[in-house]
Amino acid sequence: MDPREEMLELERLERESGHSSELTRRRSRWGEEIRNAVIRPLKNRRPEAIEDAILFLEVSPRYFRSGYHKASIASKLKGSPLSDDQRRRLRDVILNALDSTRIGPEFREYARLAIVVFDAKFLDDVTARMQTDRSWVRARCARVLTLCLQHRRI
Repeated sequence: MDPREEMLELERLERESGHSSELTRRRSRWGEEIRNAVIRPLKNRRPEAIEDAILFLEVSPRYFRSGYHKASIASKLKGSPLSDDQRRRLRDVILNALDSTRIGPEFREYARLAIVVFDAKFLDDVTARMQTDRSWVRARCARVLTLCLQHRRI
């Protein structure tokens, strides 16, 4: 099964069961096993783990503790060697998180990851989102802009 489909299936099972589908989550490399399957190899800068980590953030499944897994992955990606395409994909993840109503503890690490992946266009995109009437989006944008501008490398 395609990794995206696996993650979405895990999320669907969690949602439909009405409670934590503990057994499924434990067996899935995209559930509780993500620590062994992705996060630990990510610490060792393995290219396949970097790709899996980015894919997990892109799909952004929601299940019990997924926000903490995403935060851990984002934290580890800050020190990983990233290609230009991977940086672009991570910028898209962060931009989507700015507008999301489904964001949790991972946003703090996403804002810190923005320091590593930002470019001039990204800063323009974040600034443009500041024009919204949603105060929580403006607050998130302000957090990302503050961190990126404090650590400006452009």
